[in-house]
Amino acid sequence: MPSVFVVSLGCAKNLVDAEIMLGSLRKSGFEPAVESKTADCILINTCSFLSASRQEARQEIRKAVKNKKEGAVVAVTGCFVSSHPEKLQKLFPGVRIFIPFARIPETGQICLAALKKRGRVLLPAYLKKTFLYDSGMPRVLATLPHQAYIKIGDGCDNCCSYCLIPSIRGNFRSRPLKDIVLEAKKLAALGVREINLISQDTTLYGEDLYGRPVLAKLLKELVKVKGIDWLRVLYMYPSRVTDELLETMAGLKKVAPYFDIPLQHTEDRLLKLMRRTYLKEDIEKLLERIKRKVKNAVIRTTLITGFPGETRQEFEAMLAFIGRVKFNKLGVFAFSKEKGTPAYALPGGVSEPEKKRRLKALMTGQQKVSLQLNKEKIGSKIEVLVDTLKNGTAAGRTLGDAPDVDGRVYFPVVTGDNRILPGDIITVKVLKALPYDLIGEAFGD
Repeated sequence: MPSVFVVSLGCAKNLVDAEIMLGSLRKSGFEPAVESKTADCILINTCSFLSASRQEARQEIRKAVKNKKEGAVVAVTGCFVSSHPEKLQKLFPGVRIFIPFARIPETGQICLAALKKRGRVLLPAYLKKTFLYDSGMPRVLATLPHQAYIKIGDGCDNCCSYCLIPSIRGNFRSRPLKDIVLEAKKLAALGVREINLISQDTTLYGEDLYGRPVLAKLLKELVKVKGIDWLRVLYMYPSRVTDELLETMAGLKKVAPYFDIPLQHTEDRLLKLMRRTYLKEDIEKLLERIKRKVKNAVIRTTLITGFPGETRQEFEAMLAFIGRVKFNKLGVFAFSKEKGTPAYALPGGVSEPEKKRRLKALMTGQQKVSLQLNKEKIGSKIEVLVDTLKNGTAAGRTLGDAPDVDGRVYFPVVTGDNRILPGDIITVKVLKALPYDLIGEAFGD
């Protein structure tokens, strides 16, 4: 059997594409390789969201081409192939295959054919054609066995001034509700207990198919799936978080009271330049509505600093805002000037050293907030989904912690004690608070 080594870069949405490609590769007879240098095929699923993402992709491609064994094939797919197909083909003559989105379901067949013949396989980029998987496609999970992502849609209609995603992924397209529920049932049958719903804008889900967003309806159907204990919604657009959605989330026990709402900035002039559809007053009203309607709400956001024209006063106002509002979770990006976006030509660029200073100040401010909020949990009992066991310590997450991006809960376990296993949901008493993580002990039998 031929072997394949897969590298998936970027976000969880990209990871789901990689899992579909893995399913196609397995169907075509490929087995996983432990390391790239022993593989017959090396597949690199790229990100192209920021210049740093493309740089990381180039490094991975160069490493694969340089270190591959004789006769092995290097294949490149993902957002970079969609955004810069001709450039990539010229830059990396050692890459045999470039797979566009539209051909993702054929990944296994394409790679197998390339192993059987010499020469490059230069597939057209199909920039106007996009890909949206369905529950009938083979898929191999690359996450922990008890946790999975479901991509409920792809593409984006928001057209923010700094973002390349609409030009790479196309307009927003939803998957049929029944197909998503069927996928959840299949995942539950595999032992998955936690599902994270993702897309570029989950709050827009269903508008293209059903005439209005139906995320609330989708959640009501998914909670009926036996075996799924936790549901979490990621990537909500601020203007589309409706009272209907809030009331639905508050009333469904399985749904995490978790609000991943990228605000990008807090100041009106910058929000307008970013082409966001809300102002600071709207943000404050939204946060108040969430806290009023949803008990124990956990609010996560991301911010961009160093956007062209961002003044010192506007930055300081954003810094003061996060200190006052006290987000549970927060991530910060320094603005990246991306050719092809409206923001590329905006005047008043902020220097790179100043961007880094502002980013550090925001994260330092958030660290203080996070530590304060974590200290308030000392002595409380929390439900923890165990992710891993290592050297007598269990690591897991609460309903308020999304995989890969949020903090963890650590607690000791007796080595060889089979009463606690990955995938179990355990009651933990919090004993100590760190800036982002918690330390505790298993409570009860």
